Amino acid sequence: LTVRLAAAAAQWHGPPDRLRGVELFERLTGFLSNRRVEDVRTLNLLWRIVWRNDPPDRAEQPRVARLCTPRLIIEADLGRRVTGWLREPDRCDRELVDFAREMRKDPKLGAQDRDTAELLVTAQDLADGRLAVSRASVARLKELGRKVSPLGMVLRKGVDERVGRALAGANPLDVCESHGLQILVAAGPDLLGAYRAHLLEERTRDRLERELPGCPAELAAYYHVWRPRKRHGVTAHWRDVAAELLDQVLAPVLAHLDDHRLGQVATVLRREGQDVQEWTAWRHRIAQEQS
Repeated sequence: LTVRLAAAAAQWHGPPDRLRGVELFERLTGFLSNRRVEDVRTLNLLWRIVWRNDPPDRAEQPRVARLCTPRLIIEADLGRRVTGWLREPDRCDRELVDFAREMRKDPKLGAQDRDTAELLVTAQDLADGRLAVSRASVARLKELGRKVSPLGMVLRKGVDERVGRALAGANPLDVCESHGLQILVAAGPDLLGAYRAHLLEERTRDRLERELPGCPAELAAYYHVWRPRKRHGVTAHWRDVAAELLDQVLAPVLAHLDDHRLGQVATVLRREGQDVQEWTAWRHRIAQEQS
């Protein structure tokens, strides 16, 4: 096989094909069973023929991983040759997340690349609900974010959108307990755009309008998260999003609250040290607007 691969590579490297890089790599896999690299020895052989000791171009690296697997690349001790895809992807999609999930296991991966992979996987797992929004997970997210800052634009957008979805889908009590609110009030447009979009979905609003009247603690937590804030460090973008969510998501719930349930919400707010007068004033304003 070695001789056949080397001879074919020499032939296709020259005219008329002039194949290079992943194009040559893919053509050579035609000699293999299943047209796919399935063992470390074959991968190392093909790699030496095509790239010698150099890494593939960054744009080629996703195709290389598809033609074998990220796990096989790691087993062949080639993981560090394909980290360009992780550092500067063209898209932050599920394929990249799966790649990052495997790359975390490479014992020879550099600390910066490992933290980048860990950040992306953590954000995805939070968005999917595989990892709960908790004080520990949010602290880990912040720690990883500090370690890898500044991220490239594509990765930053991908992480922010996933975190926004995670915080929007989480129980508001968990958002408060985990200090997720600290992320929201200082967030940029990608994170807040994803957060806002999830909560304004019709099915989300319908579910909250149906469930929140019987859940005074969660209702109070949503009010606490979205109530007006003017202190330093709160972005204008967050103020706009929070005001919109108060009016579009929480205000419709008020029509389903009788005096007993309103009293329950006020009790929760008072117990948590919140401004009950502010809540009452907001309720009255909504009632006047709807009358």
